[in-house]
Amino acid sequence: MNKHSQNAPDPHATVSTPILKIPYFICVVLGVLIMFLNYAPLIILNFMPFLKTLAKSHVFVEVLIGMITFALVLVTCLFLTKIASKHSLNASLEEIGWTFSKYSIRNFCLGWLLVSLAMILAQAFAKTFHFDNRLMEAADTSTPTLVAITLISAFGKGVLMQGMPEEIIWRGWMMNCLKNRPIKSLILSSLFFALLHFLSSGGQENFIERVIYVFDAAAFAFLAGALALRLKSLWPAFGVHGGLHLTNALLSMTPFRIDGPIIWITQSILWIIIGLTLFKNFKGKTVNYIY
Repeated sequence: MNKHSQNAPDPHATVSTPILKIPYFICVVLGVLIMFLNYAPLIILNFMPFLKTLAKSHVFVEVLIGMITFALVLVTCLFLTKIASKHSLNASLEEIGWTFSKYSIRNFCLGWLLVSLAMILAQAFAKTFHFDNRLMEAADTSTPTLVAITLISAFGKGVLMQGMPEEIIWRGWMMNCLKNRPIKSLILSSLFFALLHFLSSGGQENFIERVIYVFDAAAFAFLAGALALRLKSLWPAFGVHGGLHLTNALLSMTPFRIDGPIIWITQSILWIIIGLTLFKNFKGKTVNYIY
């Protein structure tokens, strides 16, 4: 930590105030559209048979192609979000949070730590009281190489393809669309982001479980946004979102890999408690990502 606290105004930071030039609901529609357009590289590469043949030649080639594809998803997101930010806010990617500092990695790890703490406690709770008997698919840990491949793939898919792009859209650009109302921007971005998960496939078996799963998504989005506001950085949000996937990959290598509604509810409650605790004495008046 330098002499300026991350919770205090930074006298060396130039803070602009992007002005929303289009209706907020249009931003929501564009956010959803960008989320799906991000995956254009996956669709395009899927129509290249020679890549599939090449990937089958060796497992490391398959991993490399996968990582390049995941990185292209992130690049696509940055390109589309840059256009959206320019035309909706007249703001740059840096102004909505795509910035690097000496705190970035630390903030990422902090987000990962907090989201993982709740996940592990939820696993322990469910296992102790014999709740939720569904198991996540176990990772192959028979050789160090397979373990490494699992973790590298989890980083590529969970961080580069999902965590960072989705946080750039929802906690970065979308929250800056209501820059001067940080709490409202956090709640709305969490809500709209979570609603997209109603039709996602995360192990839900009925309508009630789909509702619980939406609550789960809203809770970790809330934690991600709370950390971003408190630390004035998108990197802890990257850590929360990407860390969720990384921790699931790690849990898949252990007996603690239970899944189901009790897990989702328990970890969601813990994420919300952590997020609300972060807002104690919070006096920020704008969404301001400078780290």
